[in-house]
Amino acid sequence: MTQALCLNCGAVKWGALNPCPKCEAGSTGNIPLDIAFSDHYMSHETILNFGAVLSELTSFTNDRTLAAAAFLEYVSREHPEILTVEYPQTTIARLEPLLRQVTVKRFEVKEGYSLTNEPD
Repeated sequence: MTQALCLNCGAVKWGALNPCPKCEAGSTGNIPLDIAFSDHYMSHETILNFGAVLSELTSFTNDRTLAAAAFLEYVSREHPEILTVEYPQTTIARLEPLLRQVTVKRFEVKEGYSLTNEPD
């Protein structure tokens, strides 16, 4: 079964669409986003690194929506090969204080296995 990042709390969970054992959150409702942060596309180590970033962001605010937006902005800035987002300047201004607090050092995204690259 697939290992994936819980995009609510940053824990590693089994199955990109399954509920998280730590926070009980399920899918974001954006299935391609959920699967993008799974071992289909990135290594377990990379999932853990992204989890550390998201975990930090959620520790800085009680607003999970704000933490999730900050996480997507972080990914967009640091790893645009995964995804890019474009928020209005008013949103960026709200995210900046959270993003400045991230202590996780920049890391390399290592590939996982892709469904399109499975052996014959």
